[in-house]
Amino acid sequence: MKTIIVYFAAILLLFSCSTTPKGVLQEKKMADVLYEMYLADACNMVKNYGANLDSTKRQSYRYILHKYDVSVADFDSSMVWYSAHPDKQEHLYDRLNLQFQKLQKDVNARKYKQITPVLTENDTVEVWQMPRRFDFTTGIIHNKVNFHFDRNQFQKGNGFLLTYKLKLNKEDKAEGNKFLLKVAYQGKTDSLVSYAKKDGQWLSYRVFMPLSPKTDVMTIDGWLLECKGNNMPQSAVIADVHCYRIAYATHKGAKTSRSWWQKIFSK
Repeated sequence: MKTIIVYFAAILLLFSCSTTPKGVLQEKKMADVLYEMYLADACNMVKNYGANLDSTKRQSYRYILHKYDVSVADFDSSMVWYSAHPDKQEHLYDRLNLQFQKLQKDVNARKYKQITPVLTENDTVEVWQMPRRFDFTTGIIHNKVNFHFDRNQFQKGNGFLLTYKLKLNKEDKAEGNKFLLKVAYQGKTDSLVSYAKKDGQWLSYRVFMPLSPKTDVMTIDGWLLECKGNNMPQSAVIADVHCYRIAYATHKGAKTSRSWWQKIFSK
C-alpha cells in the first residue's frame, strides 16, 4: 500500500511540474512561437527593411500569434512567467536550441529549397481602384491620402497585401508622417501603424495582414500618408501603389503561376 501511495505521489508531482498557470503557454507551444519569431527577425534583417523594420516585425509577430491562436496578452503573460521561473526558462531555451540545431543540420544537408506556393490569378486579385501615384508639392496644403474597402471585397481568412513606394523629402514641414491601417470586424478592430522616414530617399513599403478566418470583415480603411493636424505643407511622392486580396488556394490541381507570385512578393 505504501508503494502505491509513493507511486501516485510521484505521478502527481511530475504532473504538477509539467503544467503552467492559466494564460501561460505550455513549453512546447511557447518554444514553437519563439522559434518562428526568431526566424522572422532573421529574415527581416536579411531583407534589410531599414526604416520599415519595426513595422515589418510587428506584422510578422501578428501573423505568428494568429497562426498559433495565441493572444498578445497570453504571449506577454507567458514571457513574464518564464522570466520569473529561471528553471522553466532554461528548459524552454534548451528546447529552442535543439530546434535551431536541427534546422542547421537540415540546411547543411540541403533539405530546403525555394518553393513557389500554388496560386492562380483568381486566388490573388488586384483590388486597388485609385490612382497609383500621389504628389505632395511644397506650398500646397495636404493632410492624408485615405483608402477604403467595403465588406464585400474581402472574405474570411483572406490576406490583405498593400505595396507602395514613398519618398518623403527633407523640406517636408509636416510632423508625425505615418501609414495607418484599420480592419473593422463586428465588435473588434485590428490596426497597424508605420512611421515614415524623412530622408528624401525612395523606400518600398509592404503591408500584409491576415484577416480573421472566423469573423466577417466589415470595412478596411487606411491612410497611405497622414500627418499631425491639418494645413500642413507636405513635400512627398507616393508611387506604384498596389493592393491585393489573397485567397490562399489549397487545391492540388491549381495552375501554378510563378511570375504572378514573384511579381507581388519578390520586388
